[in-house]
Amino acid sequence: MQGASGGMSTGLIQMGCAGSQKVLYRWHPWYGRTVWIFNTVEKTGETILRCALDSLETARVSEVPQWMFDPLACSRITFAIDPVVTSVGGSAVKEQTAVAVRPALAHGRPK
Repeated sequence: MQGASGGMSTGLIQMGCAGSQKVLYRWHPWYGRTVWIFNTVEKTGETILRCALDSLETARVSEVPQWMFDPLACSRITFAIDPVVTSVGGSAVKEQTAVAVRPALAHGRPK
């Protein structure tokens, strides 16, 4: 099933207002703010929450990955003058880059 934002969606998990939560990911524009969650979908294996800053704003929701509300996940992400990437993280970036570049090269043009 093709999602509205162009990503692959495996379907709706939950409908209606599921309450509110605080955005914990420091680099999200809504960091530290409480958002209203209207529904949850799964896209390419990741849980996405459809949220808005106002409980009445159902027409213009933003999609925020569920992990951005997780205190444990967000506490592991820190700012550093000299960034550090684990070998697992570096391998994941390398793999995703290869996947993204491969279709463009197959068509004879870089992306």
